[in-house]
Amino acid sequence: MDQEKPQISPLRYRISNINAWNEVAPRYHKKWARHRVGPFGCTDAMLDMVDIRNDHTILDMACGTGAVIARLLKRIDSTGRIIGVDSSIKALNIAQGRTGLVPNVDYIRGDSESVWLAQKINVATCQFGIFFFYDAPAALRNLYDMTTKGGGLAISVHGTLDEVPYHGCMIRAANRFIPDYVSAGAPALDRYSDRESLYEVVRDAGYRNIAVQKMTYRY
Repeated sequence: MDQEKPQISPLRYRISNINAWNEVAPRYHKKWARHRVGPFGCTDAMLDMVDIRNDHTILDMACGTGAVIARLLKRIDSTGRIIGVDSSIKALNIAQGRTGLVPNVDYIRGDSESVWLAQKINVATCQFGIFFFYDAPAALRNLYDMTTKGGGLAISVHGTLDEVPYHGCMIRAANRFIPDYVSAGAPALDRYSDRESLYEVVRDAGYRNIAVQKMTYRY
């Protein structure tokens, strides 16, 4: 799939994305994310693909309403730490309400391409998020630079709009009935939906020993 540069300014795209998620987050969480139905049933399988130890520091990029963080909490103990990063304050508030005041979980409102932690992380995760990034290669390079040598990255993406009815029917309906949901010139939401493009963007960020696994879920 041709990964063309977006034809919209970074600022306009990010503002549009933040506004959309601040509006969508409560329904997204109530109807899908919190129930682990449909694509959210793949979270544990995604995490199984990286080595997560009890004492690891893990950064969940585009953490949304906390679907991955809820599962990560079952894999670390009090010596580990989780940092959730998202640009939507509404999503972050829902995530924090879900996990409660856990001392080793922190939330940061930030942009995937520029957020920076002084402490190195052991593992980065990003579930159904990289196709929303304005510059996904830059975001993944940023993650790589924050990760310890030999650290892991776990990413999940939807398949192409034609292959995944769950994804395709929502995006097509949104584009038809909510014209401003995806701004004109915004990056395509299935630009990393094929194995080759996903592999290449991860490899080019610096990661090695990459495995791409196809999962099937029912909704």
